[in-house]
Amino acid sequence: MLRRSINLAMSIRGRAGLKTMGLEDKIIKNHGIPMVARMIHNKDNTIKSIQYNKDGKCIYSVGRRYLNEELLTKAEEFPNVHVHFCHKLLTADLTKGTMIFLNTKTKEELHVEADLLIGCDGAYSSMRKEMMKRPHFNYSQQYIPHGYMELCIPATPDNEIFDELTTPEILLDFFK
Repeated sequence: MLRRSINLAMSIRGRAGLKTMGLEDKIIKNHGIPMVARMIHNKDNTIKSIQYNKDGKCIYSVGRRYLNEELLTKAEEFPNVHVHFCHKLLTADLTKGTMIFLNTKTKEELHVEADLLIGCDGAYSSMRKEMMKRPHFNYSQQYIPHGYMELCIPATPDNEIFDELTTPEILLDFFK
């Protein structure tokens, strides 16, 4: 199965979390790509740059896979953290802190107790579905009507190659 990934944009909140774990320098300063603005490409072929911050501060683009690897490595340093791959959440009792998982390879059930349950299992989150069963849980989700394409274009030292991409036709031809 083909999987797509897009870099994560790390703002000050994400950086604060990384700093708490002692990972900010390693991830942001060594692997973050500063972004001061986003480029809006309109249907009429006009473009507009919109700054992320009114003071000119930037956010950082970080590779999702790299970030996940570093976070998992850090989590494994703690003896009370257990990571189980190839497990699907079947049910969770948020009050008791109990969960039942299915090992997708062996089909065995795994019963787990925890002091804190965190749902960070993606767009089709099983944990979120459990949370939505609780009263007063307010949630909404919208899907974009179109897909996306991830392009990896390493910058040249002088950025000359991009100066030649002056029309939509030339840009499309560049990627052929």
